[in-house]
Amino acid sequence: MIHVIDGASSISASTVSSHYIYNPSTNSYSTGPSDLVARVFPFGGLSNGIFFIGGGTSGGPLANLTGYDVASNTWANYANCLNSVYGSTREFPAQLNGGLFQAYGFDNTTFYSILNGYDPATNTWFSLTSDSSTYARDGISGGILNGALYNFGGRNSTAEPIPGLNYNRIAKLSSKVGPVTSKTMSIGSTVLWSDNFEGTNPLANYTAVVGSISAWSIVNVGGSHGNVASDNVNAAWEVITPGTTLQNGAISADVYPNSPGNYYAGLAFRIQDSNNFYFLLFANDSGGYAGSPSGPTIRFYKRQGGTDSYIGGSSTPAFNNTWHNLKVVMNGTSFSVYLDGALQFTLSDSTYTAAGEAGLIGFIAAYFDNFLITSYSGLTVSNLSAGDQVTICSQFTGFDGVVLAQGTVPSGQNYISFPSISNTFNGFVLVVHGGNTYQSQTTTLSPSVNVVFS
Repeated sequence: MIHVIDGASSISASTVSSHYIYNPSTNSYSTGPSDLVARVFPFGGLSNGIFFIGGGTSGGPLANLTGYDVASNTWANYANCLNSVYGSTREFPAQLNGGLFQAYGFDNTTFYSILNGYDPATNTWFSLTSDSSTYARDGISGGILNGALYNFGGRNSTAEPIPGLNYNRIAKLSSKVGPVTSKTMSIGSTVLWSDNFEGTNPLANYTAVVGSISAWSIVNVGGSHGNVASDNVNAAWEVITPGTTLQNGAISADVYPNSPGNYYAGLAFRIQDSNNFYFLLFANDSGGYAGSPSGPTIRFYKRQGGTDSYIGGSSTPAFNNTWHNLKVVMNGTSFSVYLDGALQFTLSDSTYTAAGEAGLIGFIAAYFDNFLITSYSGLTVSNLSAGDQVTICSQFTGFDGVVLAQGTVPSGQNYISFPSISNTFNGFVLVVHGGNTYQSQTTTLSPSVNVVFS
């Protein structure tokens, strides 16, 4: 049977919700129950015996989604579309993997490059990755091939009639339409340096980049920390490193400001020489330093040509005489700062992008323990199932991405790793699971991030 639903006799005529059923075997029509919404230029698709019709216009753009149950010969309302537009992929059943797509459209004012997905099983919509705004349009033709949705043609002006295939470009949208599922992506890590300052003369492994190694000593503070490194010379910058270099990764240490009043203590990284490096401080003072706010703060600085300048930070409670873990994650020009595992702030700076030594910095007495330097490389996608197919795509505009790596999760594993993927990866991960394709976009991954595949 062929169902002819909704429409108008002309562009200016009133819309109708009529429903006619054509029987090819008898070459005849019968009348079916009317749609619940009168409209023209909707999109539609058949899923599990229900023919869905969404969007369209009737004097104005609509977001309504209705469904005709073929078996019961009845209509019902479903969750409204995310966008009130018409002309969305209307020349083909916009369905894939049991769900529906609403792609592109027009709302009488603006042409859109949207891509929304609908899951009939849960009656929910969710937004997928839009095409480039360059290709915003309506009146699109398209089709489904090998699990992917292709769109072409359409218009990007309100001139009538529609000027045909004014785009010869085809956009491939390979996204799952179905329940949102949480996966985990993480950057692979390698510990380059770890020091709890126990053992015999641990400071023998360090050299001073700024100041003198003699300003440092090992002190036993008891408790869980035992021996710690102590910067015990007041009113002088001191920076020590184990000689380990790092470009992208994380540096962390437990820090205990041991001053009754003002203090500066933290981490130094991407050290080019004694006059050029970044440093992150627990700081407390009455007048600020190098352009920073005063009071107890976490502060991010750079020393350039021997001159210190404040880049950014966040206010905190005073940390005198308490242990806290301070950590910075760096990836290219992006820096994320954590306190006791909680993100405090992020910022960008391009002064030093090359690898450099990493170490500890103090100015007024402080203790340091559990110093850790970790590099990040490669990409791991976890919370998967054996047999899942995973594709890593580059960041792209208009779905012209390049496949960087592909693989299948081995038997007995719930993860797959791609060591060749750069730690500055910025793109898409596609996971084929149970015949469905899940897609996630990510940017500048930190060491472990939960992402949503949709």
